[in-house]
Amino acid sequence: MTGPMVWDEQSLWRLPAGTHFREIGRLGREFVVDDHRAGVLWLGSTPCPVAVVELPVEVVTRAV
Repeated sequence: MTGPMVWDEQSLWRLPAGTHFREIGRLGREFVVDDHRAGVLWLGSTPCPVAVVELPVEVVTRAV
């Protein structure tokens, strides 16, 4: 693990648009925070709500 960790859903909501993060647990999926809709994440080309993320996650890249 190298990036900052996020431990709760409220912190996920506050990540800037375009931020990439990865689940630390067994799934290990990588998501991107939507540029236009709060609380929407992208897993590849599939939109997902924050509630589907297995916490904690590691921030891979932060949006500028």
